[in-house]
Amino acid sequence: MNVSIKFYETDSDADIVWIHAETGTNSPSIPAGETRIYRAFFPQLAGETTQALYTNADSINAWSTTATTTDVLANTAANGSGTNTTGDLSISNTKTSNYMDISLTNGNASTVYITKLQARATVTRSTDQTQITATDSTSATAFGKRVFDSEAPFIPTSEEAFRWCQYNLVRFKEPLQMLKVTIPANRNSTTLSNVLTLDISDRITLDAHTKTGLLSADKDFFIEAISHFVASKDEHTVQFLLSPVNAFTKFWVLGVSLLTDETYLGY
Repeated sequence: MNVSIKFYETDSDADIVWIHAETGTNSPSIPAGETRIYRAFFPQLAGETTQALYTNADSINAWSTTATTTDVLANTAANGSGTNTTGDLSISNTKTSNYMDISLTNGNASTVYITKLQARATVTRSTDQTQITATDSTSATAFGKRVFDSEAPFIPTSEEAFRWCQYNLVRFKEPLQMLKVTIPANRNSTTLSNVLTLDISDRITLDAHTKTGLLSADKDFFIEAISHFVASKDEHTVQFLLSPVNAFTKFWVLGVSLLTDETYLGY
């Protein structure tokens, strides 16, 4: 089990992270009463003016709400020589970790030109990276070496990564034994209804001990795969591939389980 840990830091102040490239005679226009949405991406492509300020930039911690005059200017002339109509703009934002949509609605009776448009934000940077590795040599000898590289980007500490590795080693160091069960799906209307509503990952109880002797008692399983076979209108069978719930025991069910007494928090 290999887990990469990335460390982050956030800038203390907001700064300009995106500038709309069309200015001067190329300033974009918004007709009277219409709306335009501009998407500010971050990080920008290499070579952009603002990009040099953000070495190892990873994402945005918080976008600043677009402010008139500071972030956007509107004018009746593309080169800014006409009447300032910035106050006639209605502005709204939609913010994510890597872009912000800037929606501008022209409330002026004339077409206006956006002579300035920028976005400000506080930036989150990647500062360092390390890796935690854990191995079960007994499993490697018995079943061959298998490697899993975690792609989770937000494991906060080395200790957390180590615990994650140990948890998954316990779960996967030995192959999970699957049970394949075939039943007549259309035995009756109740069975057919139940069969058709079951889905992958559903938890079911299998009663296969009283007549088949397959199990010592009723057992709970997770459904890993479902296959339906219809030979004719009177012959419909379904096959379930099942994994035992006891391989993933002690899940915490909110409002039901007693934490630490009969269950624990896992990954």
